[in-house]
Amino acid sequence: MHSPLRRSLITLAFVLLGCGSDKDEGQAEVAASTNAGRSGASGTASNAGASGSGRGRGTSAGRGAAMGQMCPMTEAEATGSCTPARGSCTFGTRTCDCIQGTNQWACWSPSDCPSTVPAEQSSCSVVGMTCSPGNADCRCTASGWNCGNQYCPPAEPALGGMCSEGNGNCKYGTRTCECTNNAWVCWDPATACPNPPPPDRLSCSLTGVVCEYPGGTCQCGMSGWRCGRGVMNDYDDAGVPAAAGNSAAGSGAAGSGAAGIPAAGIPAAGIPAAGSGASGIPAAGTSAAGSSP
Repeated sequence: MHSPLRRSLITLAFVLLGCGSDKDEGQAEVAASTNAGRSGASGTASNAGASGSGRGRGTSAGRGAAMGQMCPMTEAEATGSCTPARGSCTFGTRTCDCIQGTNQWACWSPSDCPSTVPAEQSSCSVVGMTCSPGNADCRCTASGWNCGNQYCPPAEPALGGMCSEGNGNCKYGTRTCECTNNAWVCWDPATACPNPPPPDRLSCSLTGVVCEYPGGTCQCGMSGWRCGRGVMNDYDDAGVPAAAGNSAAGSGAAGSGAAGIPAAGIPAAGIPAAGSGASGIPAAGTSAAGSSP
């Protein structure tokens, strides 16, 4: 039998233990609830950013503008204003693109594209469509097709008239026109191109003239003619002598090297012939002037 005091102490101990257990369980429940809330919030944010709106190509709503074009569900919705972005939208065989500058949709089919490269600024049917005839990159603009080639006016343009540079040049009978530095220059190769090819840096009268020769071209620039390395036109080329006034400084008569360096076996002025020593010192096996044999 326990005494009344001892029974009271035992009872008090059980009460205290019970209170501690309830406190620990309560803290565990609060922690679990907090963690669940945090994981739920994090999961919701992550899923919202990854799943997106579910439209078009499945591009997320948060990344659409940065990653690519936001495509509508159907082509019928590709009308009115839009936000230009990288890429285009496909609906069956048809393509829609949001045009930079107008912020409007343009839709077309492969049959709208030309089979060959069109002339620059020739008419096209759907402004904004892009096509690749003959591996060229062509876009239909308000001014017509733009494939990166030179636009040639119907008649020969005036010298110095404004133009936009592109690949190639324009032919008008025997004359050729080229857009150089956004200005037209025209010439007749039969009279404007020297024959044989001119030496580099030789003066020329019509800046922008381009002449074709075997191995490359020569062009008249601010510092005179400049020819491609394949053009046989000066002393830098294989055995072709320089034109008058374009030889290297200090060269002597024909057969002497550039910059005063003698050609093989030909002595330069003031330089002793092969076999004699420098500064009057005899070479091996020879005697200097006045010395005994």
